[in-house]
Amino acid sequence: MRMMEKYSVDKGNEIFFMDTLVQREVFNLLERVGKKMKVQNNDYDSFFAGLSGASKSCLQKINGDTFKRCKYLIFPINSRVHWFLLVFHAKEGIFKMWNSLPDSFILRACRNLASFLVGWVRHNSNFVISDYNVLRERTRHQGVSLDCGVFACIWVDCLARDSAEMWEYQNTVKIDTYRARLAASILSHERGLLKNNFDQLSL
Repeated sequence: MRMMEKYSVDKGNEIFFMDTLVQREVFNLLERVGKKMKVQNNDYDSFFAGLSGASKSCLQKINGDTFKRCKYLIFPINSRVHWFLLVFHAKEGIFKMWNSLPDSFILRACRNLASFLVGWVRHNSNFVISDYNVLRERTRHQGVSLDCGVFACIWVDCLARDSAEMWEYQNTVKIDTYRARLAASILSHERGLLKNNFDQLSL
């Protein structure tokens, strides 16, 4: 996702993503708040104080400017060993859930995070998101497999590139084919294991 974030900036379709470790920490604190997992307006400062330094740094980047500047804001979620995405579509001004399984707990998780983000960005920068709802994006289903993480990655790829060709590709590509392409991209990246090993061999 960091690769795609940089790619989107270079191509003029900037995206923002929140690290999954931040999502987990936010959810852990929200569970301590109560069953409704909602932070009251005057409690955001104390909630923020309970986070780690890395999570604080990430949340401070989620402000009105980010919501105005980025085409998509992507919040990857890992819940009950399942990966899915909460995505804010800036042009439409709405949150959408990108998910390869139909489980109801996933929609609840997305709504809890969306509610927190709406309150946080209002508290952090007085930026108001009027639509609190989370809509389901029509997506491919993973079937009987463990491919949820690969589906999440291909959707991030699509959102970063945002081209008709890429959207069509993700509808038809075999998931194992994309998995191989994804692995090759990560390994050959400037910080990837494969490139680093080749650089060492060339010395």
